[in-house]
Amino acid sequence: MNQTIEKNSLSDCDIELQKQLTQANLLASVLQKVRSTLDLEHILKTIVEEVRAFLQTDRVVVFQVFSDGTSKATAESVGEPWRSIFEEVFPSESFPPSCYEGYLKGKIVLMHDRDQYPMIDCMYKIYEDFQIRAKLAVPIIVGDLLWGLVLAHHCSEPRHWEEWEVSFMRQLARQLEIPLEQAELFRRLQEELEERKKIEAELRVLTAKLERSNVELESFAYVSSHDLQEPLRKIQAFGDRLKSRSGNNLDEKSQDYLQRMLSASNRAQLLIENLLTFSRVTTKKQPFSLVSLREIVDGVLSDLEVRIEKVGATVEIGELPTISADPPQMRQLFQNLIGNALKFSREGVPPVVTVKTKIEGDRAIIEIADNGIGFDEQYRDRIFEVFQRLHGRTEYEGSGIGLSICRKIVERHKGTIIPYSQPDCGATFVINLPLTQPEPEA
Repeated sequence: MNQTIEKNSLSDCDIELQKQLTQANLLASVLQKVRSTLDLEHILKTIVEEVRAFLQTDRVVVFQVFSDGTSKATAESVGEPWRSIFEEVFPSESFPPSCYEGYLKGKIVLMHDRDQYPMIDCMYKIYEDFQIRAKLAVPIIVGDLLWGLVLAHHCSEPRHWEEWEVSFMRQLARQLEIPLEQAELFRRLQEELEERKKIEAELRVLTAKLERSNVELESFAYVSSHDLQEPLRKIQAFGDRLKSRSGNNLDEKSQDYLQRMLSASNRAQLLIENLLTFSRVTTKKQPFSLVSLREIVDGVLSDLEVRIEKVGATVEIGELPTISADPPQMRQLFQNLIGNALKFSREGVPPVVTVKTKIEGDRAIIEIADNGIGFDEQYRDRIFEVFQRLHGRTEYEGSGIGLSICRKIVERHKGTIIPYSQPDCGATFVINLPLTQPEPEA
């Protein structure tokens, strides 16, 4: 008799031990699946099948609850002959706020027998329709929101859910929180990426339109400026003839009018030439090639030799690199900046201009500095705008377009140009250019 009792006790212990091992292995298997894949549908489908087999129940469901109160079975394992509820959508009435709040606080719902469980009529009808006699419902909480429930249904008869089954389902729900949180983060990332792609696509369209508009505007400026030169040349030519043939016979006021006309036409000629130069930066550009900046600067100094001697300037040139660039545009860039350094000098102070370079990685940092009149840095953007001047024409000659050309050239070369200055303390223009251009222009 005692031997029989001992055998039964051992048998019960073996069964309990086997049950605990199976439970531990199943939870470990869930964790392994979570770590090995981001395929949420596959994870949930596999889990509900394994859990139903382990609990030996009729249906296991992962239920998702939505913000509008509706809910849906997103994964299911169901035995014969019981009705499937996979992807069934349930109205908000079946999941009232009181249920939501309870589950959000971690409440676990045990229903051992439908006929002995108090519930509202609509819920009883749902249980009847889907043949649910007993239920174990454990919440799945992701972050601070109720994502849904993991449910075990017994359909054939009432069932008393044991404590170990409740503990197992609680642990299972906690492990399900991991892939569900990953899926939610992935969904948000996908939405952000899609939104970013949409914005980038719109930006590309707008950029292409802007580029076409700029090209059309620059072409118009080039053609218009070119066409304006011919009538302007005639005004200058006939003005010069009138001055040479009849200038001495004109009264003083008429001579003043004639001189004003010639001066205005000369300024207009300079303005048109500068407009043509500005438009040529993109309309008459040359392919990039290796350019010795030292040779470029030497050529510029040769062109400016007379002016340098006239103002008694000193120009100091440091080491200059060879870069990939448009040669005529590099010449124009240095011509404008060094020319400005000579032009905007302080009265009674011989100009000193320095040009030096340092290499930082794959870029050349070029500094062109002077000891001239300088300017207030609040105007550092304005000086690059077309036709903007900080001084009147009577003080300093020019059209107000030279620095606009400089910035346009630098931008075409994928660089930057930044001025630093203070009034009466000179100015320094720092130009940052790539040593090589990454790819040919379109």
